[in-house]
Amino acid sequence: MKLGFCWIGFFLPGLWAMSEGLWRPFAFTALFFKLMSVSENAAAEMELRSLSDIASLLNIAAALSALAYLLTMLFCGLFGKRWLVARLRKQGYVERS
Repeated sequence: MKLGFCWIGFFLPGLWAMSEGLWRPFAFTALFFKLMSVSENAAAEMELRSLSDIASLLNIAAALSALAYLLTMLFCGLFGKRWLVARLRKQGYVERS
């Protein structure tokens, strides 16, 4: 396995983490994606009810969740292959040149 940037982990972090059995990155990806979705939907509902203060707070929460999701994508890209190699070493595999 060549080390370097994990493009599949970057573009599809949730599916990639789940397929590789990396449950913590999968959980973070799913959590931030769901928080972003719920916050956007709740903000839209609050704007319909003329509660603009609460809607603006929910929009901020959605933006922060989107930022956290993007950071999770970046971390999966940067460290994805290292996580896979570490898991293989724990299972007894030996690194060859």
